[in-house]
Amino acid sequence: MDSAQAREVLKLYRPGTTDAMDPQMAQALQQVQNDPGLARWFDEHCGVYIALRSKLKQIEVPADLKRRIVVDNLARKRITAFPGPAVWLAAAAVLVLVAVGAWRFFRPAAPAYSFAELENYVVLGTQRGYPMKIVTTNDVAMRKFLAAKQCPSDYSVPKPIEKLPLIGGTDEDWYSKKCSLVCYNAGKTSTGRLNDLWLFVVRRSDFLASSLPASNPQFTKIRERTAASWTDGDKVYILAGLGDQSELQQFLQNN
Repeated sequence: MDSAQAREVLKLYRPGTTDAMDPQMAQALQQVQNDPGLARWFDEHCGVYIALRSKLKQIEVPADLKRRIVVDNLARKRITAFPGPAVWLAAAAVLVLVAVGAWRFFRPAAPAYSFAELENYVVLGTQRGYPMKIVTTNDVAMRKFLAAKQCPSDYSVPKPIEKLPLIGGTDEDWYSKKCSLVCYNAGKTSTGRLNDLWLFVVRRSDFLASSLPASNPQFTKIRERTAASWTDGDKVYILAGLGDQSELQQFLQNN
């Protein structure tokens, strides 16, 4: 699949869904890693989709919407040329209420998503730059902030990272999945570039079990960053930084 074909396929891609599990979509996503131009377009595509979805989620449903639907339905039935008995109108209203209640009770829970989608999204985000909502060198303050945002705050930090200066962090609400983002100053890479390390923490139960990494870190190159992902207890971690696997490995030696 070339970049032009991949772009056509990815026009239908919806971040935060199981789209990436489709074989054709997975092939197109792989092409994104090989073509910087396609990657830039894909970043914009995902950004627009997420922004639109966020705006739609902010639209409040009127509290009396259900009553208005029922009342309007009854009003229309009253002016019909062939009005039915009052008992049928009452029965129709009851059926509407029962149907709404049944849908709420039996609707499926929010789907678990593929972990690879989140990993790709957050690591690409480090290359665009995350605005940190809290700037602090205090680990306790960092965890209190995340707890207040209902994000994982009882995470475990690998020993080498504990020694690094904490810069701050932020929270990420990825399709109702709460993600903690914590940033550390790792100095410079072997090529002299400043290297901020981002540690992402999510709850294991929020993702498809089959998509989660093992307890041993698994490394992935995502454009300019290298990511290491692993599962520990009820948490899943992503560590993203510049450099290659060997440079990132030094921060996980005691993990």
